[in-house]
Amino acid sequence: MFKFFIIFLLSISVFTFASDDIDIEADIKIEKTLYENGKIGAEKRYENNVLEGISKSYYPNGKLFQVANYKNGKRDGEFLQYYENGKLWGRVFYKNGELDGPYEVFYKNGKPFEKIYFKNGLEDGEFLTYYENGKLAGKFYLTNGKLVTYETYYENGKLFEKFNYKNGIKNGEMVKYYESGNLKVKALFIDGKLDGVIERYNKNKKLEYKGNYKNGKKEGLHESFDKEGKLWRRTEYVNGIKNGIDEYYVEGKLTSKVNNVNDKKEGIMELFLPDGQLLSKIPYKNNLENGTAYYYSKGTLLAEVKYKDGKLDGVVKQYYKNGKLEYIKNYKNGQLDGISEFYSEDGKLISKKIYKDGNLIEN
Repeated sequence: MFKFFIIFLLSISVFTFASDDIDIEADIKIEKTLYENGKIGAEKRYENNVLEGISKSYYPNGKLFQVANYKNGKRDGEFLQYYENGKLWGRVFYKNGELDGPYEVFYKNGKPFEKIYFKNGLEDGEFLTYYENGKLAGKFYLTNGKLVTYETYYENGKLFEKFNYKNGIKNGEMVKYYESGNLKVKALFIDGKLDGVIERYNKNKKLEYKGNYKNGKKEGLHESFDKEGKLWRRTEYVNGIKNGIDEYYVEGKLTSKVNNVNDKKEGIMELFLPDGQLLSKIPYKNNLENGTAYYYSKGTLLAEVKYKDGKLDGVVKQYYKNGKLEYIKNYKNGQLDGISEFYSEDGKLISKKIYKDGNLIEN
């Protein structure tokens, strides 16, 4: 997509010349420089060793490259630059060395690329940019070099994005659209920062994201949705940091929920199947598993697991589907440590093992 920029016409010749031919008449000097092929590279007029009047430069094939007017050593008046095929590349105007007046740049096919007006070296007024086919690509308005409005367009003529500015800083509503014309993003800026509700939609007009910002940071509830528009995630923020609920969904059904405090999990995390069945309850403290976690299958307890600072620590029990104990193990700092016992489905002890620091010492 179009990017906002201005191409400044070259201020000096890009060529290296082989020799000089200088004619002197009183205090006026005409300086000519030549290419190695003998063709003129540039002609400059000086008065009292200061550029004055018309200066020209040429391509190696002899075609005109630039024409500039000088007054007291500074560009003043019309400045022209050409493509090597002879087509006009750009026309701008200077006053006392600063851009002042119309500024136009063209494609090789002669169609306009940029049009803007300068005043005292700063962009002032409407600024238009075009695609090579002649269709409008961007429309902007500036005052004293600062943006007031900003609009860009697709080649089909549909609006792509629109911003409002105050003192050159984004301020007010911002909208972006798909090439079809459907809304893509809607947001509000205050003093260059997001402030208020932002909404983002997919190509099928389904809401993808919605959340509130305050002074450029996320604030309050933020929601994301799948391509069908069904809820996928809900997260609460305070001053740009996760604080409060953090939930995930599949097909709009809750599958995970936990509480955040200063961007860290705190409290019980619960996991669910899309049909609502509870899978697990895992306690967190300072973003690490801490305490006894419970795991389920179709409402039946499958395991009890103890954690400390994110590592297995303490008794771990796993059960058969009939509720009978399958095994009991002891952990310390994430490693097997102590007695491990294994049972059959009818409750009989099958084997016993003893571990120390993760190593089997008795079987």
